[in-house]
Amino acid sequence: MENKATAWIEALPARRALVMGMARSGIAAAGALARLGAKVVATDLEEIPGLDERLPTGVVLELGGHSEAHFKECDLLVVSPGVPATNRYIALAMASGAEVISEVELACRLCAAPIAAVTGTNGKTTVTTMLGRILEESGFRAPVGGNIGRALVEVVEETRRVSSSAR
Repeated sequence: MENKATAWIEALPARRALVMGMARSGIAAAGALARLGAKVVATDLEEIPGLDERLPTGVVLELGGHSEAHFKECDLLVVSPGVPATNRYIALAMASGAEVISEVELACRLCAAPIAAVTGTNGKTTVTTMLGRILEESGFRAPVGGNIGRALVEVVEETRRVSSSAR
């Protein structure tokens, strides 16, 4: 039986995705979407030398500013954590009917396994590291990610590859 997440992933090749913010999580999101067949534009206000070498072939880069046209034409906008929710380009995409999600939401949609999240003001890295070790020592495969080393989308992609090769 096909679940909602599988249907969402299978529909990606028909999507025009725009990833806003090309720090670690934006790069991971753009790469994952492209590898899953979406038509991807990646945009950042800064010029980022060598970024094209860090993304899959086919990702269109717009650096040094944002074009309103990309925000009006996309049907999926993935916003990096450093971009404020009040950003006018996000409002433009929403007004044009785009689905707007974060990199963490993208990771959740791509992940078939249960996800545990740790939030708060202090101690997140310590608690997350401890939980990861406890779960690993208990026999679970429990990769950690997010603000610890790797973007959550990278962790999910790795988990998907491991799961696929184990079948």
